[in-house]
Amino acid sequence: MASKSKKQRSKADNPILLIIMALMVGVLALLQNKFGVMSDIGSFYNYHFIDGQNQWPYFEKTYSDGRVQHPLEYPALTGLIMWILSFLVSPSQNGYFDYYRITAGFQIVLFSISAFLIYKLAGKKIHTISY
Repeated sequence: MASKSKKQRSKADNPILLIIMALMVGVLALLQNKFGVMSDIGSFYNYHFIDGQNQWPYFEKTYSDGRVQHPLEYPALTGLIMWILSFLVSPSQNGYFDYYRITAGFQIVLFSISAFLIYKLAGKKIHTISY
């Protein structure tokens, strides 16, 4: 009887199912919003990177017609990641769709990693309390 509960515990301790579920939920969310509707990612790309120059988003940018694009107002690490991901998109009229999908994919991976880490951190406490 004790060996059966140990087998059940070892199956419950396997985080692969959790990671697969997190990836599936993320992909379903991306499929639900394929074009980034109601997301500021597309407008961010259009304001800062559509010209293909990939300038640092925290600098003020002046266009040839005199318009001024003000710097980004996101935390520094977020802006750094947005800037790095902008190099993966070739400049085009609809490049913000690609930029949105790359950014969403990156967020799905981060979501899966954080689900795994929370499972590992909280799992130890849950198993010690329940047994």
